Amino acid sequence: MNIAKVIRSKQKSFLVFVLFVSIAVLFFSFSTVEVYPIKLDPIGSGNVKWKEVSTPNAPNAIMKNSLELDYRQLRAPYERTADAKSKVNCNNMVQEYIETLNNVVCIPAVCIDDPRSGDVSNWPCNLGLAAAFDSQIGAQYGKMMSYEWCAMGISMQVALQMHLSTEPRWICIPETIGEDPVLSFDKAKAVINGWQSTYDDDGNDIVWVKKSVNNQMQHFSGDGAVEGGRESQASDGTYNIFPGGQFFTHTLPFLACMNLTGKTKTVTAAVTNFSIGIEKDGSQVEGERLGTSFSKYKINKL
Repeated sequence: MNIAKVIRSKQKSFLVFVLFVSIAVLFFSFSTVEVYPIKLDPIGSGNVKWKEVSTPNAPNAIMKNSLELDYRQLRAPYERTADAKSKVNCNNMVQEYIETLNNVVCIPAVCIDDPRSGDVSNWPCNLGLAAAFDSQIGAQYGKMMSYEWCAMGISMQVALQMHLSTEPRWICIPETIGEDPVLSFDKAKAVINGWQSTYDDDGNDIVWVKKSVNNQMQHFSGDGAVEGGRESQASDGTYNIFPGGQFFTHTLPFLACMNLTGKTKTVTAAVTNFSIGIEKDGSQVEGERLGTSFSKYKINKL
């Protein structure tokens, strides 16, 4: 009996201790106030230290190591963790840090990102834009987004996705412009023109100026015919199947963006797809059993 009492007494003491610690942790958590953004030293002062960077969207150790290795393409801070002002602050910190590096050329970093939501104007997904059947709406979308991205210091978008979504089981269909090649052809050109060109007050295209955002079309030469609807970024999505012999049709939106009507003339870059193309007779597209990045036909000829 005495042993049981001792055990119960120790259990009560332990529970009281745990309760006290929990209350103390909650108190100090809610009483801590962070003040953002942190005021920086003047550019070129040489006093910017990475430990000073402590905003929610601050450059991290990966960014620092990349910059010191002369890498100049960095992902923009994640959109839901802070407001646009903090993102601008982060970009300024990155550029200022580059100014302090004495062992490399001070080439500014390019801030890149996937399509964003939450900190920019709300628009439908690409499939929603396509449902308007109006390329001018696509152009307006590109213009507005480029202005907002430039204001946050983001100068390259990893988009537009312009696959022809002919496989109805594919998970990425909402990110595409649909299955119609003509609609995708026209809409893709309009959107990329809007993103890349800067326009004056009269609506005239004045080519690359401060409100232009580079675009990387993806994923060349199209992933919308994935076998069984499997995503090609996974190991079981190795093949794109063209039983109707329509491989070239799937490339049309991409080829359109290499010949823009706007004064930037062509999309800035491309992200290749990850799959192997299979023709209707089971043979590989142009006889190459290779992913697009390794295909001489797709990269050098197409």
